[in-house]
Amino acid sequence: MDNDQPWEHVDVPFSSTLHDVVRYENRVYTVGDSGTLLERAAGTWSTLLDSGPTGNSNVLKSVATTAGGKRVWFAGSSGSLGYFDVEAGDVVDFSAPEGQSDQWNDVLVDGEAGSEVVRVADNNGEVVTLRLAGSELESTNLVKPRSAGQSIGGLAVGDGQLYAVNTSGKLFASSDGQTWSATDLVDTDLVDVAVSGGTVYALTASGFGYTHDPASGETQKFDTGISATHTVTAGHSVVVAGTNGTIADLVDGTWERVETPASTDLYGVALGKSDLAVGSSGTAIERTRPQ
Repeated sequence: MDNDQPWEHVDVPFSSTLHDVVRYENRVYTVGDSGTLLERAAGTWSTLLDSGPTGNSNVLKSVATTAGGKRVWFAGSSGSLGYFDVEAGDVVDFSAPEGQSDQWNDVLVDGEAGSEVVRVADNNGEVVTLRLAGSELESTNLVKPRSAGQSIGGLAVGDGQLYAVNTSGKLFASSDGQTWSATDLVDTDLVDVAVSGGTVYALTASGFGYTHDPASGETQKFDTGISATHTVTAGHSVVVAGTNGTIADLVDGTWERVETPASTDLYGVALGKSDLAVGSSGTAIERTRPQ
């Protein structure tokens, strides 16, 4: 099982909070405070950005890559949004699309570089869709999901559906990013969402969440055993991370707490050939999956 593999500390050239992490094949990217974007390639970390796309040192909250890994998109506070061109080594700034300069909490990217569709969600309960043609912005579209009203904490995609969760306990679903349906899950904050095997996992900040079956509409509560949770990630498994370096894996339908060497809050997890989690004070931990 994956949770039999030990988590180990990873040294990164950064001492402030890392908010999110993504991997593409053997490369890893993580974003954090002061507009920092780090890359690990061939086992070596390098700093790609140290003050964000505009040079204003706005916090970067989320990161994602295009399907072929050629562009690394990032989003954060004060409307910060853009991508790093891996081959050219250039940064392209798309900050404040549709005039939105609030904090972006999550970014979701679909498609290859040059024809990707980018979605970002903000503190006003809005989702902005950007369509690219080459390196140019082809179109933008801003939608507030029905009854949103509150900050959207996370976005996810699965089986052709988009999902979003907000701080009033709603799960939103859309097939096109334009028209959204809403499901009331709980009367508290939902902080993140992930999709695995056709099941939607909506996470609260208090260590529990809800699974949702889009086909039947059935929902069930689950408890991760973590007192405060920040993120849920789906890939080869489903993983939740939270306060004091705590991680829980979903194993055969049961959430199992895992020991880690971290003692700070964890905010982002990337799953793949190895699993990497990042958080406060430049914390990064990693476990190697069995081959």
